[in-house]
Amino acid sequence: MTSFSNRKGWETYSKWKRSHSKTGHYVKRIIRLHKLFPKATLKELRILKFATIDLSRKPWNFLTSYERDLRIKALYVVSDIIKGKKIELSLFENNITLQDLLIHAGKTLFRKGDSWFGRKDNRIQRERWFYSNGKTVYVIIDNSHYASLISKYLYAVKESIRTGDESFLKPFKYKKIKDVYGRKYSFETNLKKLYELDEMYEREGDRPIYGR
Repeated sequence: MTSFSNRKGWETYSKWKRSHSKTGHYVKRIIRLHKLFPKATLKELRILKFATIDLSRKPWNFLTSYERDLRIKALYVVSDIIKGKKIELSLFENNITLQDLLIHAGKTLFRKGDSWFGRKDNRIQRERWFYSNGKTVYVIIDNSHYASLISKYLYAVKESIRTGDESFLKPFKYKKIKDVYGRKYSFETNLKKLYELDEMYEREGDRPIYGR
């Protein structure tokens, strides 16, 4: 078995951790890297840079299709954890490893003791769709508040179409979404146009929440 360090008293990660205060930046960095790469030695962790492993900061348009898939899965897991679901169950349901989750969720996830928690506010870029000015638009956002607002809007659209009640759409009449380029989009709240858009949606088949 490879030692965590050649220095006496630091042969294992546990021994190294017990001998250090957890308040320093360097120690916090090594602890977080160890969570990502539990089999790495101290020397290997020292030379790693977060810029190469924290993909949560990478712009959506610069991600490969594989990286986008993992980011989407990570966002689902973060949402599940915020709602109270056990991380092990969410990892299994979304088919993503803990290592990939931490790489793509970044500091949005944090651990206290044996429990994982997710921050409700984050700046992770993702692509979302909704209805605006009589058409379906796809926008890249980096604001979790906007992501939540879009989800609430799409639910309101679904209920308005199901019941014929336009009152579900009133809270969104004057609200706007701003994408990462500064462009603003209003929500389509005309029920007649939404019926037409919904018919197009039905013909196209299921549309993913994230991406296209």
